[in-house]
Amino acid sequence: MHRTHLAATLPAVLALAAASANAQTTHFVSVSGTAFSPADIVIEVGDTVQWDWGLGIHSVESGAGGVSDGNFSSGAPVGPPHSFSVTFDQAFLTANPMPGDFYPYFCAVHVAFGMEGSVQVCASASAAFRNDSGNTNLATYLNVNPPVLGGPWSSTIDVSSHAGAAGALIVGYAGPLEFPSSWGWILVDVTDPAGQLVQVAGFGAGLIAIDVPLPADPDLCGVPVATQGVVFGGGIELTNAQDLVVGL
Repeated sequence: MHRTHLAATLPAVLALAAASANAQTTHFVSVSGTAFSPADIVIEVGDTVQWDWGLGIHSVESGAGGVSDGNFSSGAPVGPPHSFSVTFDQAFLTANPMPGDFYPYFCAVHVAFGMEGSVQVCASASAAFRNDSGNTNLATYLNVNPPVLGGPWSSTIDVSSHAGAAGALIVGYAGPLEFPSSWGWILVDVTDPAGQLVQVAGFGAGLIAIDVPLPADPDLCGVPVATQGVVFGGGIELTNAQDLVVGL
């Protein structure tokens, strides 16, 4: 079991409450020989993981390095045929909290041979516009899809009503982080907890389409991001904002 942490984990700029989708998909893990297959999986809240025994005597114990943390257990080691399952719904997560909803596990019989795995529970990606009442921001930030791990994160800023204007999407984070852009990878170290502007992309006129690829890194699950557009031309104006949560 190995969990890779980016030097680029993206801490929150805004604290967002992401609604968990109860997807109820079952993920199957083979328990055979001295390995789990697949050993490390990423699932949504509400999904079930089912371990199916193959060759050998095995157990499934939550914890790492042979030390159980008590979150789940298949019981005493047994041979096939045997199955064990856990549903990682919100009730389970609340009763068995782990940092980042990351659940390592091991086989008590073969942990010395490296028979370990992990379940990363990831929230569903979400996107919600925000335009505080009483402000004069332009409501021209449009058509944004939620930021899905390993997928494109697309948005459009409409500056067509501003002759000679250009626009850009601005992205705020607290760092450190790595962030992919059309210019390549940007490495930023931002320590201001209020967040800093770290990327401006998509200059143009009319309808400005912006596409940003996201890495398929489970460490980004549930990370909240704040984005907003800015329009240049005869002055500078801000658009409405959008609160995003990275997920599946």
